Amino acid sequence: MVIFTLIVVLAIFQGAEARCFCTVKSNVLAKQTPCGFTITSIPEETCFPSTETKETCKLNENNKEFQSIEYSPGLDLWIDADSLIVAPEYKCQNTKETYEDLAKSCSAIQIVTRSQWQARPPRSRTNLVTPVSMLFVHHTAGATCSSQSTCSARTRAIQNYHMDSNRWNDIGYNFLIGGDGRAYEGRGWSTVGAHTGCHNRRSIAFSAMGNFETSSPPQIILTAIQNLARCAVSRGILSSGYELFGHRDAMSTSCPGRYLYSVIQGWPNFSTRPVRC
Repeated sequence: MVIFTLIVVLAIFQGAEARCFCTVKSNVLAKQTPCGFTITSIPEETCFPSTETKETCKLNENNKEFQSIEYSPGLDLWIDADSLIVAPEYKCQNTKETYEDLAKSCSAIQIVTRSQWQARPPRSRTNLVTPVSMLFVHHTAGATCSSQSTCSARTRAIQNYHMDSNRWNDIGYNFLIGGDGRAYEGRGWSTVGAHTGCHNRRSIAFSAMGNFETSSPPQIILTAIQNLARCAVSRGILSSGYELFGHRDAMSTSCPGRYLYSVIQGWPNFSTRPVRC
C-alpha cells in the first residue's frame, strides 16, 4: 500500500503541468543557470509558465533559491524565486502567445556561433543589462562574403583588427551579417559591445559585412537584419518599441554607408531623435 501510494505521488509530480508565475519586482535578472550568466532583465508583472523546478545557488556566502521559467518556447531561464508570485493562468496564455509569435523570427535566421567561426576568447566581458531600447546598424566598410567559410574568415579578420589594432577586449559588434544571410555571433546577446561611443551600454549593434557607401546592400542582408532584430525582441534583448539608428546618427562617420542608411530610414522602428554623443 505504501509503495503504491509512493508510485502515485511520483507519477503526479513527474506529470505536473506548468503553473503561471509573474514577477513582483522590476528589473528581475534572468540567468542561463542559477549560478550562471545573466541573459536579460525582466520588467515587473511579466508572466511565464513554470513547473516550479527550483535549485539553490550560493551567492556572497548566502544560499539563494532560483526557479526555472519558460522564458520563450524552447528557452528556460532561472529567476530568483522570491521575485515570482503565482498568477491566473490566462496571464501566461497571453504572454505565451506573444512570445510564440515573435519567436518565429528566430527560426528564420541562422546564427553562426563564436565556436563555429573560430573566435578568439575575449580578454574580458561586461554583462549587458537588457532589454535595451536602441539598435544601431553598421557596415564593416570592407570586403563582402557569400558563404559560411568566407564570412567566418572575414569575421576572424575583423576580430583580429579590433583586438590587435584597436586594443579592444573583443570584436566590437554584437552580431555581424554576412552576404550569405547568416548572423555571426560577435559579443552576442548578453555582452556590452564596443561599437557606438556613448551608447554601448544601452544598445546592441548589427554590422553588415561589406562597403555600402559604394554599393547597395543585397536583400539577403536586409532580410537577415530585420529577422535578427525580431529575434532580439522575442528573446527580451530589445524592447518591443525599440528605436533603430544608423551609426552615423550617433557618431561623426559615414557608417553604415549611404545606401544601407537610406534603406533603414524607411523601416518602421527608425528614429530621427537626436542621439549624438
